[in-house]
Parts: sequence; structure tokens; C-alpha cells
Amino acid sequence: MHTEEGKVSVWVNIVPPTAYPSSYFEEDYGREDGPLCEWAGNFGFNNYDHDSMDVARTDGDPLPIRKLLKNCSYATTFMDEAERAAAAISLTAANHAVLLYDFDYAARSERVEEDGYMRFLGTFSYDDAC
Repeated sequence: MHTEEGKVSVWVNIVPPTAYPSSYFEEDYGREDGPLCEWAGNFGFNNYDHDSMDVARTDGDPLPIRKLLKNCSYATTFMDEAERAAAAISLTAANHAVLLYDFDYAARSERVEEDGYMRFLGTFSYDDAC
């Protein structure tokens, strides 16, 4: 993993969460060499720190990115940039976001932009003093 304090990497769904396979986020701590779950493996990393993870999800209609992220930790410090990144890829709304704090996925030279279920939105600076 490429850790970097003050950075948050964000993924959002591109299909309804009900379309994910049941194993997508199912964690298998028994694997020694493989990814912790299918989602992490699809994006090319094996492990992540749960204490540095945040999730936003709605089971209703997709929400604008700003509204989906509004209750995530420190979201006010990176929400504008995330909203611009979403608009740049014509993404106006989503049901699900996964955020990994102090992880700079964008710095990876070999990164996956999407896996058929989730799309990497970007890595943004955040301020934990807010």
C-alpha cells in the first residue's frame, strides 16, 4: 500500500450495490498471500487498515456525490474536489462510496480505474483538524 498522511482515496459504485457478488467485500483473514477481499484484489492491493476506512451507502436512489459523502470523516475538506472529479467523468450520483484515509491510490503506477462494480474517483487532500 502507498500510505500518505493527509490523503484520502475514494471509490464509488458504477452499478447498484445489489449487483455486487456476495463475496465482493467479504473479508478472508485466512489468506496469507492474497487480497483481504475481492474489492481490494480487483484494485491491486491486498490489505487495508479498517481504522482508516469510511463507507457511505444508501439503499434508495443514487445521491449526488456531495450528498453521499457529506457524513464521511473530514468530507467538508475534500468534497468540492471529489464533486469536480465525479463531474469530469460524467458521474452525477452514486449509492456507495468507500474511502481509505492516509492511502494515496492515485500514486500507484499500475492502478485500476474500475472493476465493473466500483470506480476509483480519485485521491484528495483532507484536513483532519476540521
